[in-house]
Amino acid sequence: CTPKQACKPADKRQGSRTLNSLMRPMESYGITRRRGFVPASDPLQRLPESCAIVDRVSSELAWHMKQQSLGKAISDIGHLDIDLLNGRPERERLFLALCVLANAWIWGQAEPNLRIPAPLAGPMVKLASILDRKATLTYASMAFFNWEKTDPEGQVCAENTNLLCGFLGTRDETWFVTSALHLEVACAPLLATLYDAVVLSLHEDTDGLQQQLASLAEQMHIMTDAVLKVREQCDPVVFYNHVRPFFAGWPSPGVFYEGVSETPRILAGASAAQSPLVQAFDAALGIRHTGNTAAFLDSMTPYMMAEHRRFIRDVRSASGIRDMVACSGSVEMRSSYNFITEQLNEFRRRHFHLVTDYVTKPSRQTTSTGTGGSFYSEILRDAGTATKNACLPAHKAI
Repeated sequence: CTPKQACKPADKRQGSRTLNSLMRPMESYGITRRRGFVPASDPLQRLPESCAIVDRVSSELAWHMKQQSLGKAISDIGHLDIDLLNGRPERERLFLALCVLANAWIWGQAEPNLRIPAPLAGPMVKLASILDRKATLTYASMAFFNWEKTDPEGQVCAENTNLLCGFLGTRDETWFVTSALHLEVACAPLLATLYDAVVLSLHEDTDGLQQQLASLAEQMHIMTDAVLKVREQCDPVVFYNHVRPFFAGWPSPGVFYEGVSETPRILAGASAAQSPLVQAFDAALGIRHTGNTAAFLDSMTPYMMAEHRRFIRDVRSASGIRDMVACSGSVEMRSSYNFITEQLNEFRRRHFHLVTDYVTKPSRQTTSTGTGGSFYSEILRDAGTATKNACLPAHKAI
């Protein structure tokens, strides 16, 4: 841990509002103590009758790609009236299915077809506008809205979930996605403790904050263990050659959305960098990134759910955790804060090695591009350095 600058009093006002007014109730950010960022209700297993044809095509996707009949199947979808959809669950479910079909159309052929057919493009763009997300396949759609329980009475975990929409239907693909869901749900207690710590920092409750940080420090192993879940049933070589290509984004010169615009769009692919989890920790702990890393992380937030973006923004503005720890004479509080920060760095270190094993080594390259369209190894390495440097001195400077 490296020494930081001397203690400065926290600024307790933002414009005309006190910091106490900046944090909303947890549920208003789409967060629950039971599932974290994963919605409290299970995703819809089926679309309504008005969109049943999309369900049918997506359930037969692997077959259509093998038979080279996907173009005809997409054409048969025809016009979808999204105004008939009833609420967010149906909108999220249709958006997921359309985005999966679009990625399959583009990347499931020998040569990429950089024009999304109108039956997909129109409703994708409209739903993206309503949902306030990018009109492409995102981590949110794949991890939060793309699962069903094998045992309805069982837990939400990788062992007990299957995909609603997939490309190949293989175990490696399913495990790659459901292990991300597993991570998010496993970290729900940590996220709840983090939220409580931020609120306590707003009230300048030193004793309460010390207790919450100690509790969070005890739970951090859950996060560092869960990130390795993907290794259990997703083979790196299979992932790189057969699964990863379908999660790619729209590179230059971009992808056209037929019937929407003749201006091509360049968008990132679905990536773990679009998870709000680690950015929430950065925001709460006062960890600051710079240069390419900061630019990359900022570029991933528009792919998140809108309420999760608001949570990160509000926590970044409101959290007084780092200031309180820095100004406190409590060795225990500093020890907890530094341990949490070190474990967050360990999470990033393990993620870095996952990228190495699942992307860099199979590609036989020293630098690689992750599914989010970045030089991911470099980004993770720099993010880890910033996290490590965020540690505070063991004792308050006098």
